[in-house]
Amino acid sequence: MIQNDSDYPLKTSNQIIAGDLNITSGNLGKRKKRKLQSEEEKSKCLTTRRDLPILIGSLAGKRYCEFYDEIENLDQPWEKLAKLNDHLQPAGGELKGKRLSNKVGQIESMSQCIEKLIDIQNKNGTGNKITLVDFCAGCGHSSLPLAELYPENLQVIILENKSQSLMRAFHRAEKANLKNVICLQANLEMYHGKFDLGIALHACGPATDMVLKKCFNADADFVIVPCCYGRIATLATTSDLISAENFPKSEKLRKEVGISRDEFHLISQAADMDQAVEAKIGNLQEAARMCMRIVDWDRLISIKEQKPRYGVSLKRMFPENCATKNHILVGEMSKEK
Repeated sequence: MIQNDSDYPLKTSNQIIAGDLNITSGNLGKRKKRKLQSEEEKSKCLTTRRDLPILIGSLAGKRYCEFYDEIENLDQPWEKLAKLNDHLQPAGGELKGKRLSNKVGQIESMSQCIEKLIDIQNKNGTGNKITLVDFCAGCGHSSLPLAELYPENLQVIILENKSQSLMRAFHRAEKANLKNVICLQANLEMYHGKFDLGIALHACGPATDMVLKKCFNADADFVIVPCCYGRIATLATTSDLISAENFPKSEKLRKEVGISRDEFHLISQAADMDQAVEAKIGNLQEAARMCMRIVDWDRLISIKEQKPRYGVSLKRMFPENCATKNHILVGEMSKEK
């Protein structure tokens, strides 16, 4: 039912087996403490209070690009969720109240996008099972319903580093009698198996970029919901893994639009300011939403620049208030060369 399998390797010398789960240690790269800055250095750092209003004005003015506003609104629920096994409902993951209703909207929105990619792969594929990896999977909310819908066509891998969450996913799949699910406990960077479709719901900060990179390297389709944009700026100065990355990621934003690394970090911080009580930047909520779109389009444009065969799009969940961070990044790798 749920198994350990050497076909899904976790390349780490620290791998151990604990009961029914593969376990690995790992993190988001080594962390380094921020160094104390001189007053001169501090004065050169961009700040949300002093520099963000100017930057927002520039992005909405002379550096405005049409793609800043390009997003497709999903406009209907995914009704299949309610018809599935009770153990695969979000309530089966012990959610209640507003958290439960929000999770339903998030899962239904993602599932619409995922199912379209599954149908396309089934139509154009070789007849082999599609391998779907649910990165940062938690209790398996995003992938277990699809495992039940496509028992013959889909192999689902639940990848999660928290044992409590993974065990919940394990037991939910077991109670639903799913035969096409594998549970692996690991940080996402440890996974090096082959797959056709990668998904992640609210992968925090740079974790979204790490999942995108996994999908990119595997030529896999993806459906990813980002979260915690401000952590990009934080980890870009404290994580040796993230600090080595380019920001912005795309040539378009770096060279054509002329957004510097420091400005991009400020944009990522602003993307998390949509719920701020006091706003001195006009409509701060709308400015934050624009910054979210800029960060996410930078991710998608970068992928398209490097591999033009990817078809990419940015979508907004339905209903849009089911999550503050309600963007869905979708990528389809064309099979035509």
